[in-house]
Amino acid sequence: MRRSLQALFLVATFFSVFNVAYGVWVVDIKHSWDPNWWLDRRFPFNLMPLWVFVAVSLIIFLLSVFFTWISKPEGFRLRCDWVNKALLYVAAGMFVWIVWALNIVHTYYIGDFWVVRILENIWKGKDILALPISDIDVFPTLGDTIIIAYILSFLLFYIAAFRAYKKINSSEAGSL
Repeated sequence: MRRSLQALFLVATFFSVFNVAYGVWVVDIKHSWDPNWWLDRRFPFNLMPLWVFVAVSLIIFLLSVFFTWISKPEGFRLRCDWVNKALLYVAAGMFVWIVWALNIVHTYYIGDFWVVRILENIWKGKDILALPISDIDVFPTLGDTIIIAYILSFLLFYIAAFRAYKKINSSEAGSL
């Protein structure tokens, strides 16, 4: 149980920093901090305004820093075997996709369009906004892929951190 909580708090630290950076970035783009401005009209992001999202992320960050960095085991470093490296590379690739897709969503406001058509327009050199109306809300939309990549990258980072903590605890038990 302790390993899973340590891994969860380690991953939550980095993702809460990303969430706060995203909130600040959107406020910078929108040039306002409106408490009634909604993140997205899609579930689950339609449940809270941006300022609540940032406040919750800051609270999670503070809790994570306290429980992870203050109470971390001695000599902690992410133990990377080939499985952890593969998990981290795939999760980092998804994280790059999140940042790139969020940039497109907030630049062109095309998060409701079918992601396949958007990528097809980019690869063929067409205008990115040349999207038919029939592609609205066709799964997976660009916004859906952001949410899916966020969840998957969180899970992959968590699995890598859990495996690292498991190795640390097994090496500590072997040295006693």
